[in-house]
Amino acid sequence: MRKIKVLAFVTITALAGVAGCEDEPEPGTPSNTSPAAPPAVPLRLSGLVKDAAGAAIAGATVTLRRTGGAVAFTVTAGNDGAFSQDVGTESETALTAQASKAGYGSATRTVSLDKAQGLATVDTLVLDKLEATTQTVTPAGASMMAVPSPESDSGAGSLSVTIPPNAVSADVMLSVAAAPVTANPPISSTSQVILTEVVVDPSSVMFGQPVQYTLPLPVKATPGMLDLLRLDEATGGWTMVTEKATVAGSGLSASFSSTRAGTYAVLHDAQVMQSTARGLASAETRTVTLASASTSVDLPTSSMYSVTFTGNNAPSRAWTENYVSLLNSTRPGSSTIRFFLAFPGLPATYIRDGRQFNPDRPTESGSWAYVYTLESVMSSRTTTIAAPSGSWTASVVLARTTWRLASAQWVWSSASGSGSSGTG
Repeated sequence: MRKIKVLAFVTITALAGVAGCEDEPEPGTPSNTSPAAPPAVPLRLSGLVKDAAGAAIAGATVTLRRTGGAVAFTVTAGNDGAFSQDVGTESETALTAQASKAGYGSATRTVSLDKAQGLATVDTLVLDKLEATTQTVTPAGASMMAVPSPESDSGAGSLSVTIPPNAVSADVMLSVAAAPVTANPPISSTSQVILTEVVVDPSSVMFGQPVQYTLPLPVKATPGMLDLLRLDEATGGWTMVTEKATVAGSGLSASFSSTRAGTYAVLHDAQVMQSTARGLASAETRTVTLASASTSVDLPTSSMYSVTFTGNNAPSRAWTENYVSLLNSTRPGSSTIRFFLAFPGLPATYIRDGRQFNPDRPTESGSWAYVYTLESVMSSRTTTIAAPSGSWTASVVLARTTWRLASAQWVWSSASGSGSSGTG
């Protein structure tokens, strides 16, 4: 069996908008005394699960996995689509967050763990709503379930699953959906791409007779055999299967037979090239001041695509934009990123006789606050997907704006109105 390496995640480091913050203290002069290292605080991850239109998805399951796919934590998103988990016990520097919910595709992002700064960040997890058809399949009768494809041209027809008689031993309710390529994890190959996907649930169903899957393609393919993947729900990644998909004479669809339900993806040869992302800090900054409690922070992000096609029989624009979104873990348009800003706890050198104390101004009354400064970052990256024959090329320039931590320090605000800052 031929193996294909699966891209478990794509890293996006971003910081995010302000909720529940206190006023910033008056600026002052730097303190000559560097404070002691703050006490350890829980490293908490806060994130959001939304649909492609930006609406919150309540009740989504978010699985946090370690390298290799082992489950570290499982958490459920609230009514606002938000989830939160203490990840401070993890020894790894990154986890994978995978969100899912019945009726939707899944989304996978990398969680960045920065224990030195006490930050855990993850990009918003966006789930695609799947257009599905549901039917009760009986042992005696044959069934054909069909749904339109979200990424193929209308001439390619609908996705269909044909179930012969005696394929099931008892009545079973089946759901069939045509999934966009953004609905499931990417692959790491630079010589193959995922063309199309189908989801048949429950994935645990085993058929007594081979079931025929016919999938429309987003690009005209040369008649022949194509590799096939099946989603492994235990690890959240793809595995190669022995079955192959056969391209129709028209080149607009591919079919295969299987005795298992589940999620399948059809592969096609293509060269994938990506430039190194170029980042540039903008002049925009946001300051978050914490006097006592930690807080969750949201800031807006945006992504813009510029798509250029050359040659003949190029893929559909919908598939092209979705595949670039899959590779870069972002979607065109506006979004929001949330992360957790921790109040580290006042160092012992800043407390004397039960009150807050400034070593540089021992006789002065005042208070300390922990101040985070976030800066906006713009980046651009070019992704090129080309047919091996050179018959077509799709080039997409992604321009993205997000946020990162610029600084974090203790700031003293004196009762008399003159301030001084200490760094930490």
